[in-house]
Amino acid sequence: MRRLILLLLLAVMLALPAAVIAQDTGGVSAEASTVYYVRPGDTLSRIARNFGVDLYVLARFNSIYNLNLIYVGQAIYIPIGTPPPPPPPPPPPPPPVCTYYTVRWGDTLNMIARLYGVSVYEIQVANGIANPNLIYPGMVLCIPPASAPPPPTYVTPYYVRYGDTLARIARNFGTSVWAIVNYNGIVNPNFIYVGQLLYIPHH
Repeated sequence: MRRLILLLLLAVMLALPAAVIAQDTGGVSAEASTVYYVRPGDTLSRIARNFGVDLYVLARFNSIYNLNLIYVGQAIYIPIGTPPPPPPPPPPPPPPVCTYYTVRWGDTLNMIARLYGVSVYEIQVANGIANPNLIYPGMVLCIPPASAPPPPTYVTPYYVRYGDTLARIARNFGTSVWAIVNYNGIVNPNFIYVGQLLYIPHH
């Protein structure tokens, strides 16, 4: 009788670790996981990243309800064969640098496009304009940069005067704003100052 009781106790003791493992891993066999013991400075997020496992999959696999609450020495079961999370989407391309133009009476997109050396379509896309015939005085347009122009045949020096804008200077010299910007290495096409020396390219 005593021998039978001892055998029963031994069987119960052998069954306990298996029950604990089934409880800790959410009912998944320990053979389907590898064990990692938490070290000082560890976070669940760092462990998940190191093993290429999704954070929430790892938490669910270990029945962890508070992602910020783990302790040194804790056994974390890492599921084997878990597909890594998809890579984050690439960041959107930076918006193009614009020069800004305020529409005046009599302006058309075709005239403005010619002035800046770009196409009407490029201005439409940069400003979300569906109807190229629908612009109004006072409307501020973002003019995208033009492609690099060919080398000029000659240049004219010009000193910026009070009230000048690149658009006005370009119009007076029969060239485009972006031709002046590119030739003079102007970083901000919306900023010029009185007395600034500009070289006006002619093609």
